[in-house]
Amino acid sequence: MSAARAARAAVRSALRSAGVGAVVAAVLAFLSAALGLLGFGKAYYVAVFLPFFLIICVLIAWFLYLKEDGFIRKPEEIGRASCRERV
Repeated sequence: MSAARAARAAVRSALRSAGVGAVVAAVLAFLSAALGLLGFGKAYYVAVFLPFFLIICVLIAWFLYLKEDGFIRKPEEIGRASCRERV
């Protein structure tokens, strides 16, 4: 694989990730607006639900990063005995 082909693949992957992130953000913003305006009847709740959904997105991204990083693993994967085997 040449360097130019690898660079194009990286750019495509980054654009795809940005596109998916934009779609998720748009859906959550619409959900926040719908829930605040239609569900509760006040625009105040839109400003309450937007940070709530933002925090959920950040937590999901953080947990996915920790999983990818190897911080979150099953006991068998890191070579330790499980709790059942110790008892």
